[in-house]
Amino acid sequence: MKNDHALLSPLLQRGRALLQAQRWQDRFQMVHNGVDVSDLDELPGESAALRARLGIPAPATVVGLVARVGEQKDPELWMEVAARVGAAHPDAHFVWVGDGPLRQPLEDDARVRGLASRVHCVGAVGRVAPWYRLMDVLLLTSRFEGLCNAVLEAQVCGVPVVCPPVGGVPEAFQDGASGLLVDPPTVEHFAERVLWVLDHPEWRASAAQAGRAFVCQKFGLAALAQATLKLWGVSRGAGRPGPTNLDAAATITPARIRLEASTACQLRCPSCPTTDGRIGKGIGTGFLRFEDFKRLIDDNPWLADIELSNWGEIFLNPDLRAIIEYAHRQGVALRANNGVNLNTVKEEVLEALVKFKFRRLVCSIDGASEAVYGVYRRRGSFARVIENVRTLNGFKARYRSALPRLVWQFVAFGHNQHEIATARRLAAELHMDFCVMLSWGDMYDTGVFSPVTDRELIARESGAGVADREEYRRTHGVELARSTCAQLWVSPQINWDGRVLGCCVNYWGDFGNAFHDGLEASLNSERMSYARQMLTGHNPARADIPCTRCKLYAAMQAEGRWLSAAEIESPPPVQRRQVP
Repeated sequence: MKNDHALLSPLLQRGRALLQAQRWQDRFQMVHNGVDVSDLDELPGESAALRARLGIPAPATVVGLVARVGEQKDPELWMEVAARVGAAHPDAHFVWVGDGPLRQPLEDDARVRGLASRVHCVGAVGRVAPWYRLMDVLLLTSRFEGLCNAVLEAQVCGVPVVCPPVGGVPEAFQDGASGLLVDPPTVEHFAERVLWVLDHPEWRASAAQAGRAFVCQKFGLAALAQATLKLWGVSRGAGRPGPTNLDAAATITPARIRLEASTACQLRCPSCPTTDGRIGKGIGTGFLRFEDFKRLIDDNPWLADIELSNWGEIFLNPDLRAIIEYAHRQGVALRANNGVNLNTVKEEVLEALVKFKFRRLVCSIDGASEAVYGVYRRRGSFARVIENVRTLNGFKARYRSALPRLVWQFVAFGHNQHEIATARRLAAELHMDFCVMLSWGDMYDTGVFSPVTDRELIARESGAGVADREEYRRTHGVELARSTCAQLWVSPQINWDGRVLGCCVNYWGDFGNAFHDGLEASLNSERMSYARQMLTGHNPARADIPCTRCKLYAAMQAEGRWLSAAEIESPPPVQRRQVP
């Protein structure tokens, strides 16, 4: 290996001791595990549904763990701690997510202790994010560990951790800030720490923010990519992997970008600026070319993750299959989190999604019947969409792959709210996650289409606690989509023709062209840097910056509440921008 370095991820304490004893420290470097934060995104209503499924009352606290039930995790000690915590907190519940040889003994122990109704061993699950978000604290009682993924994932989901000082665990969180270290790791000390966390909700809220920011900065994909490139001698000069500095002079080279595959769409959805021609007029109607995609990947080795969907339908792009295959060959993850309508797609492209491990596909399906679906998704076919989902699932079975993860996104309107329950059941049959999204109201000056009437239902099903954007603004004092502005640091939006747009809302102007001027130069142009300082309140508005045309920036000006460092370094999960 270059310079006699070895790649150790993670490097355990015993390994460090050996290196020190042999005086080999200078020949080794550590590259920590990388956590794909986007795989832990929150889908509205998921955790509430799990709580209802397990019969856990809304006010009850939850202590949990996501792990294999084996000797390493010491489930016997975990149960002893649970019993002590349960005695002090009679309303507390305990959830262990995972399977293993000691699952049955764990359940038997719970029955013997009289905790059968409060200890839930749920076995293996496909998607762990909602289970983490069900918890108030993660309890790890392992006898030995490497760098525990559960500790990292819990913090990304806003869950503080209580852990023993084993292996690389102490490096995986900030003691006192995002979790508590238990040393010595005895039953008494574990119980004491867990009870303290449960009794201090204000600290839990602070720890949730601190933990997510810590993991994103130190263990995110950007940090992994940057450390690996550094090890192999690939230098990016002053480039930065992520949004850790608000200084306009700081260069950013984010590992994740948003790259529009298509601004064309075959549907005619009433609230969409693509439908009324504004997108075509503002940024052009066209498709990302494979040649441009390949050159962008080849010229920017720090790129690790790309979002392809935004204003149009990605499956109309004739080069999409080649793009998916090349990204896979180069180790770049692709996803369509903003949404696809899945009406027009070739079978060979559906196969490519599975064969080349496309990460995530959010399907906008706003109904559970042809008649209701067609009210908003005009020119679309509900039956054709469901047929395409079934075909995709067939390829997943053939290739024995869990990818792409499929999400049924149900945008709530007055005309479709009665079909939410039916759609949720069908999504489960199709092995899709399900989420109810608030409509975007008058965000794009198209008028409010089909406003919801059962506001209590939508507030509950969406998980947002409100029924529309206006209610969210009145309740929280800020815009629902406020964190979109952090994309200028975290995951900048690039148009199909290379124009740098900054965020997924902008269609008024650009900041340069990544295909012509280079990605790094465009992301750090004078106007892009100025816009970032505008959003943090350090620079006044300037007419040549597209942000001045945006309602989100106007709201910041009116409220005097600018984007904070915490919001940029750790943007909270928000409802994705609906592909209208």
